[in-house]
Amino acid sequence: TDAVLLTINLTDGARETVAKANQYMEDNQFSMPVLLDTEGQAANAYKITSIPTTVIIDRQGNIRARFAGATTSEKLQSYVNQLK
Repeated sequence: TDAVLLTINLTDGARETVAKANQYMEDNQFSMPVLLDTEGQAANAYKITSIPTTVIIDRQGNIRARFAGATTSEKLQSYVNQLK
């Protein structure tokens, strides 16, 4: 596998809920796994300060790219190709 795409939803239970996360994935026909960060552990670990944030991690676990805000599939593919 060249890349694995995961979604982490910062599910605080108030503004962001499990139901909202699931509905968003269904509405947009996304099929990648969704991890629910109900404790803020992923947000803290990856220093997420804005939503959405994309983090690209190489096979060794090193952060290779990070960008805040919306992105495109073309931009993501470009970064993945650079890691090959």
